[in-house]
Amino acid sequence: MKKNVDILQELGRDLPRGGARARGSRGKPHVKAYYGMGLKTYTDALGNEVPLPLSYGIIQRAPKLLRDVAELWRAQGMNVVAQQFTAAHAVIGAVLDGCFVRQQENLYMLNLQVMIVGGAGSGKSRVALLDRLVEPIDRELRLGYRRRMDDYHRDLLRHAAALQEWKKNSGCGDPPLPPDEPLPRSLMLADATTQAALVRWLAGNDGHLSLMRHDELSTLKNALEDRCGGFGDVLKKAFDNGKHEKQLRTADEGYYIRRVGLATVFSTTPGVLKDFIGSYEDGLASRIIGHFTASEPTFDPDPSHEAIAAFEARMEGLKERVEELWRAVASPQPSPEGKGASIKGNPVSPPSGGAGGGLLLVLSPDQQARFTRHFRSLMEFYVALDDLGEEAVPIIRRRAVDARRILMIWSLCRRTEDLYRDSAGRIALPADGLIRPTDDDLRTVLEYADYLVCQSVFMHRLVAGTAQAEDAKTDEPAPRRNPLEHLRLLPDVFNRDDANTAGKLCGVQNRSTGRRIVKWIGQGFIRETTDGEYEKTAKGRACGRRKNDTLQKTII
Repeated sequence: MKKNVDILQELGRDLPRGGARARGSRGKPHVKAYYGMGLKTYTDALGNEVPLPLSYGIIQRAPKLLRDVAELWRAQGMNVVAQQFTAAHAVIGAVLDGCFVRQQENLYMLNLQVMIVGGAGSGKSRVALLDRLVEPIDRELRLGYRRRMDDYHRDLLRHAAALQEWKKNSGCGDPPLPPDEPLPRSLMLADATTQAALVRWLAGNDGHLSLMRHDELSTLKNALEDRCGGFGDVLKKAFDNGKHEKQLRTADEGYYIRRVGLATVFSTTPGVLKDFIGSYEDGLASRIIGHFTASEPTFDPDPSHEAIAAFEARMEGLKERVEELWRAVASPQPSPEGKGASIKGNPVSPPSGGAGGGLLLVLSPDQQARFTRHFRSLMEFYVALDDLGEEAVPIIRRRAVDARRILMIWSLCRRTEDLYRDSAGRIALPADGLIRPTDDDLRTVLEYADYLVCQSVFMHRLVAGTAQAEDAKTDEPAPRRNPLEHLRLLPDVFNRDDANTAGKLCGVQNRSTGRRIVKWIGQGFIRETTDGEYEKTAKGRACGRRKNDTLQKTII
């Protein structure tokens, strides 16, 4: 029986800040994959420092639908595969209407906000091909809107005739009221839009999910910064699915959106990303899943006609499966595993518990404890043992929300597999509306969440920089080392002078050492015995023990 061990007791992982993380393999460099906890980077082919790519083992354990999407780009290398795999979660999650996850008192829809970052020629533009997965759904929703507009125009003609009849009768009684113009409804939002148009379409999608994808982030930002408010405000409200209201002097430009469900997949370069985010103070950046793609200075040959035909055939099959999942969530079939009335229609309101009103992710007590323990350990690690410090708190908390969303997406994608279909081959969903993930999916999603946290921490370092301002003029020749390495240099019992001496070896001044001690105490790695005297706790001593690579696997 596998013993549950605090994740920090199995750390023993160095956090490389620079240099190549590669090893030779038959004369060719082979980049290691990301695994574990902490920021791990390597130098790509153009000399840019980027996080390690996702372990392919995580993709292999994903639901078949997501796995097959990633496999379309297997020949392009793991950087592109991981990029497409991450972006596919946002695209497929955007079609899962009426599905929710709960974290504490808050309910969240399944919209993810993904930012694909890379240099020119890194392959980030391939995310545009993921639009094809949801184009049939968007086309059907837009066709429904056109039909409602046709009905509206017919109602206008009837209203004009009724108004003429009312005038002929000398205006006796109340005049007939004109019909209300229907708001637009779609899945994908135009990538060339103004803020007023964006808010109007979001109002039409109120309570439903929308997807926006754009390749030129600077163009989009400039177009949306108009009199209706900043685009960043909409993105922040979209993450929390909060309300967005705007009332201008013109009567037809006022909107009240109860739940903004905007999923985004943007691709940009590091320079434009810094300009778009600007600062971490307003909370926008911590809501975004940043994903970095290594630059590859190669010119690939055009694929053969047969290869293109095979790609198109596989893409068509994936489109049909995504559309099938969308229809199943909109009108689910009752499953023998659930009890109660089946959920009919495409719900707009959040689930209220029990049958009806939407689909809700539910974790067992053991799964909830594992989830909480994992992210608590992530919080302790990045706050006390990484240069990020307390700025890690919003990043970890919001990646925890995204991890729940991803777990729900995985659980629903599992329903497209044969095991979860009914006798007629249709996708079956629990009749009580409660989606219960498997332990294996939870374990893998938590590993995937570690990777996304690493990407988000790297984005913070890229945008905000590292906390080395006071040490920039130091005469110490030693390179700066992170707090984890600093803690490992200290004995189990030490004083402030010992910590300062070790700090000099780590390239930090006494002031930084003092701040590190406060964080170590606050996160339970050391305790203060007397004034200026400290001792490591069991957790702190465990972090000081280095382990072999074969023993670095995290037990969750």
